[in-house]
Amino acid sequence: MRSDEGILIVYKLHLYLIRVELDNIDKQVLFLFSKDPDICQQALAQHVGVTQPAICLRLQKLKKRGIINEGHDINFNALGMKLSLAKGQGNLEKLKKSPYFVAGFETKTGLTGIFCGENEETAKAVPKMMMKTTTSVEAIASFDGNFGIRLRKKGECGLSCKKCKAYGKCLGLPGTKWYVGKLWKVA
Repeated sequence: MRSDEGILIVYKLHLYLIRVELDNIDKQVLFLFSKDPDICQQALAQHVGVTQPAICLRLQKLKKRGIINEGHDINFNALGMKLSLAKGQGNLEKLKKSPYFVAGFETKTGLTGIFCGENEETAKAVPKMMMKTTTSVEAIASFDGNFGIRLRKKGECGLSCKKCKAYGKCLGLPGTKWYVGKLWKVA
């Protein structure tokens, strides 16, 4: 990356941070998190010059505003998970409730989503059932990276596993009696 590209990225981040009305302490906290996602509250407090309880309140505020989340990056390859990429039409807010939904975005032409599953069939079946229409669903053969999500034990796809035509290919909804997978099963 050229140095002027780096300056532009920092400038755009700075403009974004101004737009969401963060003060200097919030900005410092976000910067420290970007360098070390596992930093503890006491270390954050020492770096920015406030107390640990003050950091705790700020983190709660940032979480409530959706600026940071409680999740950690998950390496799907290390878990043996399969991913799929789906394009079509759908409701992004509804998809966010599914434990199989990883990430997505809307464009002028529709919705693109990344879904996970303990097997390829589940990763490909879930978007077909959850999206209004799908123009394509394909397995992601190789992925090098992590996603910042948390494993959700429960969720809703809006369908009853008993009535869903994908059940059998899909492992069922975690947190229900229909789930036959292993990852979200708690002993």
